[in-house]
Amino acid sequence: MKYLKEFPYVTYLSATPILDRYLEQIDFFSNMNYYHLVWGNKEVVKVYRERTNNPISAAIEIVRAYQKGNFPSVFLDGKTYYSKECVIYLNSVSNIINIIKQTELSPEDVNIIVGSSEDNDKSIAKLGDGFQRGRIPLKDEIHKMITFCTSTAFAGCDFYSTCASTFVISDCKKINTSIDISTDLVQIAGRQRLDCNPFRKYLTFIYNVNKEEIDDETFQNYLNKKVSLTAKEVEANNNEKDSLLKDKRIKDCLRE
Repeated sequence: MKYLKEFPYVTYLSATPILDRYLEQIDFFSNMNYYHLVWGNKEVVKVYRERTNNPISAAIEIVRAYQKGNFPSVFLDGKTYYSKECVIYLNSVSNIINIIKQTELSPEDVNIIVGSSEDNDKSIAKLGDGFQRGRIPLKDEIHKMITFCTSTAFAGCDFYSTCASTFVISDCKKINTSIDISTDLVQIAGRQRLDCNPFRKYLTFIYNVNKEEIDDETFQNYLNKKVSLTAKEVEANNNEKDSLLKDKRIKDCLRE
């Protein structure tokens, strides 16, 4: 950034909506002009909201419907199109593992896209032979029938399925996932990139609500503990003298 100041003209461009108050916290951008591009002929993704007492059970039913061949469909230009693939966004590796167990999905039918960590790999390996952490298929590569994604694929990851539907599952009963996945809907809505996919313009958001909301003090205490623990973890990683252990910690922190 220091060297970029030497150029007479520099443009910093992002397709991600950024709140002004976050930009204002970065001194480097404080005196720059800020332009908001207004797009014409933009596509609007329609969000179907479904409130349920048990979002995970709803996710299980979605998977079972696909297993039975009961695919979502749309009728366009005199032709019926079937969604024979789906991407389910669910920010809990344990819940993903549970759904796969409940539905008895085979490795051939499911792609598990989660953060790169030793704990995640161990959890997935417990599902049995053939199960492993997956990756996002490249353009023209085959997509599996069911794809599960955690927050590692909420932003910046593109899917090129010709028929995949998108489902977002929000379970607010877990304190650590009570706010993040719903606020990422704007990112998730744009992950399907192919114009030929008639289901890319639709998103199903399945969620629950707490009967008793977490009060500010409880949530702040929880947040403070997470910040403190993270700071200690960062300090321990930076001060690690054993090169092999330090390399392992770096690998565990990286995301593909």
